[in-house]
Amino acid sequence: MTLPDGDKTFEVSIAKPHTVGTMFNKHTEYAISVKTTMENYPASSLKVNRRYSDFEWLFNRLTRTFPGRVIPPIPEKQSRNRFDKDFVEGRRLALQKFIDEELKNMTVLNERLTLASSLHKSKAAELDALADAIVESMK
Repeated sequence: MTLPDGDKTFEVSIAKPHTVGTMFNKHTEYAISVKTTMENYPASSLKVNRRYSDFEWLFNRLTRTFPGRVIPPIPEKQSRNRFDKDFVEGRRLALQKFIDEELKNMTVLNERLTLASSLHKSKAAELDALADAIVESMK
């Protein structure tokens, strides 16, 4: 998903699921790429590997941080056939949808922050810090 903000962009993609670990602690990781032209980020691109439990943590954190706001769902946890190729790809697509929807929510949040800063500068600083914490938690 790419979010344009004038000439600035913020793009997140989830790709290349791969299984890591041994027989007793095996799990699937997803390659997450972030590309941006926004100045407030220390790097224009970032690549990390994250597992399902990291997305689960993010979902729970967003739910606690924004009570009452609809947070896009993540796919349910599954213990059987969780390394099946079709299941892994379906989960990757669902996780991408979760991130895409949350980025749309962040765009709305940023628009509200801009409005708030013109009305109440001190309150806007608090909201900016909260938005930054959300983005940082996705890394």
